[in-house]
Amino acid sequence: MPSTGQKTDSTINSSLSFFRRIDTAIIVLQRWSMVVSASLLAIMAFLGAVDVLSFSLFGFPIPIMTDLISALLPGVVFLAMAHAQYKKEHIQVDLLTKFLPSRLVTLTILLALVFSCLLFAGLTFGAWQLAIKSYLIDERAVAVYDFQIWPSKICFAIGASLALLESCRQLVHVLFVDFQGSSKVSILISHDDKRPSL
Repeated sequence: MPSTGQKTDSTINSSLSFFRRIDTAIIVLQRWSMVVSASLLAIMAFLGAVDVLSFSLFGFPIPIMTDLISALLPGVVFLAMAHAQYKKEHIQVDLLTKFLPSRLVTLTILLALVFSCLLFAGLTFGAWQLAIKSYLIDERAVAVYDFQIWPSKICFAIGASLALLESCRQLVHVLFVDFQGSSKVSILISHDDKRPSL
C-alpha cells in the first residue's frame, strides 16, 4: 500500500503535469495567434499595394480597400498582443528598476502583471460583449460595398482573451517561481528560457 508521502507526491506530480499542459497550450495558442496576425498584416499590405496601383494606373482608388484595411487592423494588433506580452516587448520604463534589489524588481513585475490581468480581463469582457452583439445583428460596414465586420470584432476579442491568459500564466510564474525559488513548479517557466523568468 502506498504511504501518505507517496500519495502526496503523486498528487503534486499530477497537478504539475496538468499545469504544464495548460502552460504549453497557452504558449502554442499565442504563437499561432501571432501567425494569424502576421498573415492579416500581409493581406493589409497587399490590399494597400493594389489600391495604390489602381490609383497610379487608372487615376482612382478602389472604394472598398480603405474599409477592408480598417476592418483588418484590430485583428492585426490584438492577435499579436499575447505574443508581445510573452516576449516582454511592451514599452517599459526601467530608469529606476535597474538600481533596485532583485526582490523589489520581482515585486514591481508582480504588481504590473496584476494590473495587466485586470486590464485585459475588463477588455476581454467588453470585447466579447461587442463581438457577440455584432454577430447577432450581422453588423456590416457602411461603405460603397457593405461587408460583415463582426469577424474583426471576434478577432479583437480572441486577441484580448489570449493576452489575458498569457498575463495570468506569467503571474503564476512570478508567484510560484520567482518568489519561492526554483522547485518542481519551475516546469512552468517559459520553454524558451532556462532561468526563472516570465
